[in-house]
Amino acid sequence: MSHFEYVTKKETAAVREEIEEIIREVQDEVREHFTFSYQIIGSTKRNMITRDAGSNTGFDFDYNIEPNVKGDVYSPKQIKEILRKAFEKIGREHGYTRCEDSTRVITIKQYDNSILLFGTRIFHSCDFAILRRIGKKKEYIHYDKARGIYLWETQPEEYRLDEKVEYLKENRLWQEVRDEYLELKNSNRDREKKSRMLYAEAVNNIYDQHK
Repeated sequence: MSHFEYVTKKETAAVREEIEEIIREVQDEVREHFTFSYQIIGSTKRNMITRDAGSNTGFDFDYNIEPNVKGDVYSPKQIKEILRKAFEKIGREHGYTRCEDSTRVITIKQYDNSILLFGTRIFHSCDFAILRRIGKKKEYIHYDKARGIYLWETQPEEYRLDEKVEYLKENRLWQEVRDEYLELKNSNRDREKKSRMLYAEAVNNIYDQHK
């Protein structure tokens, strides 16, 4: 079983500042193709960043990237590849590894390579999901590994998440959410189930119990 614990805001502040500097440099890097906005999300936005004290995976951040692309000028694969290459180039300049391409996100990681006796340890990582808005609907770039294709896929509904968070905080139930989130992270065995999904699940679970 995992042993996740919360990381202090003081410890993560400098890292967040550096990651957002990387994002701004990537904005300049891809400007000849398109511009994009970004938003910190989920547990990261709520200062609920965690790490597994018994592992070498460090702590992670989550951001949404929303390219300003009109129509089908670029395919989903082209958009993700342009951003992946830019994050890899800029990330390396800041001491991060090559950019990894997974089903829902692209990821940069920073390692501590000085710990040779116990193997390589990850300081922290950051996941970037690429989204667009179609009316009231959100779509994200999904990489179908089985077929080797990239496509826009509907983002699961957030079930009025911000509204539920406001209710839970107003009714002094936020500590229950924090406890539930750690419980879900410690029991999770699905590697594709990212922190943002577990955070939404924790909010919905506690909200449903009390409302």
